[in-house]
Amino acid sequence: MKRQEFFEAVARIGRAVDSPERIRILDALCNASRNVAELSEVTELPVRTVSHHLQILRREGLLSSTKEGRFTRYSVSCGSVRDFLQELKEFASMMLPELRMHVSELESRRRNEEPHAEGDAKKSIIIDLRPVEEFEEAHLPGSVSVPPGKLDAFAEMTPLDTLVLTYCRDRFCTVADDAVDILRSKGFRACRLVEGPRK
Repeated sequence: MKRQEFFEAVARIGRAVDSPERIRILDALCNASRNVAELSEVTELPVRTVSHHLQILRREGLLSSTKEGRFTRYSVSCGSVRDFLQELKEFASMMLPELRMHVSELESRRRNEEPHAEGDAKKSIIIDLRPVEEFEEAHLPGSVSVPPGKLDAFAEMTPLDTLVLTYCRDRFCTVADDAVDILRSKGFRACRLVEGPRK
């Protein structure tokens, strides 16, 4: 392979992720395998749009697929795809001023939130705020699934003196931060764990 051909091949990966929609789809698949309808729901993109972008990602080797009856289930082709997407997000957060500001605001919001007192751990619960299929794919040991829309029901069944530790996908995801605000408004001690099940 000539040097020019090598760089053209590398550039194909760049083109595969040059769409925010494809990055959203890839991010969803890094957390759990899904079919088109499930991807459409979790990404809030039309089924037709999801199908189009899936073909591009699959063509460049970033996805694999398996048949499930009438449906096709998609997943990332290997763990390196997860690593690549996470590194891409980290790189973007360092290089782009607006993302640096966003991360700085997140860090400021979370600063000193994690409990350090030994007593805090005696009556605590860790909740995973991602969709159920992502929890089933991987989760922090001892955590319980509280999928979207179920936080109020969880709060009603949980004693107020419980320390609630929340997490979602990764440090760029704000679902767990929003849950902390809601839980605190209900009288709970709550804080966010920065990382999700995959760092």
